[in-house]
Amino acid sequence: MAAIDNFIAAGYDAITFIAVNPTAFSSVIKRAQQAGTVLVPFDNVLDTDAIVQVNENQFELGAMKAQAVVDAIQKAKGKVEGTGAGSLRPAGQRHRPRQP
Repeated sequence: MAAIDNFIAAGYDAITFIAVNPTAFSSVIKRAQQAGTVLVPFDNVLDTDAIVQVNENQFELGAMKAQAVVDAIQKAKGKVEGTGAGSLRPAGQRHRPRQP
């Protein structure tokens, strides 16, 4: 929230952001209202009706993600590998040549 406070203090007219903690914004909302700054959270909604909020249809988004997985499996002809995060040791070593 410090970044949002910094934008308010810098005189921004509007700020869009993702609300990581939807219950902790009441003081930031008050400061934004006093400064005339419009806050527009998206992707996570805040627990307030004091501001306009933008959110996508979660059901439709889930359906789109599932369809992308199905399409990838069909394109790969059923050969799909989940490796996890590339920074994790097992994932990074999975395709390295074995040492004798």
